[in-house]
Amino acid sequence: MLGLLNDVWRYQVDEGLWIWINGFSSVGDKGIYGEKGVSNSTNMPGGRIFVVGAYDSATRDLWVFGGLGCDAWGNIGQLNDLWKFNINNNIWTWISGNATISKPGFYGEKGIPSPDNVPGAREAAVGWYNPYKNELWLFGGIGFGNDSNSGM
Repeated sequence: MLGLLNDVWRYQVDEGLWIWINGFSSVGDKGIYGEKGVSNSTNMPGGRIFVVGAYDSATRDLWVFGGLGCDAWGNIGQLNDLWKFNINNNIWTWISGNATISKPGFYGEKGIPSPDNVPGAREAAVGWYNPYKNELWLFGGIGFGNDSNSGM
């Protein structure tokens, strides 16, 4: 069956073999969010596409933001959740954003960090990791700005 996936795989280049590491083998699985900032073996982002992904070579963490996918209730839409996957222990941590689809962003004041700031739900954005400052960057995409009007 065709659908949204949340499985994590590793390819061993020298052996030419795939290993299923984390996630479900079924499609359309909802996210299991747990508590923000708390690593737990039961945490799992829902199946999704068009995510932003980044890699931190110092900590060996994978980062995933948003995309079009399944929220905590199985609803499908644009997400603004930020997840960290630790490849040393294969555990997900929900870091930021919402557990539900179609959330607008909160922009605050340009250039001023705030715990209230969060990008709106989106897909097909571009992102990268700056290892020198331990920062994730996000640019554009299709989604929600600072209100509930969709970007399409």
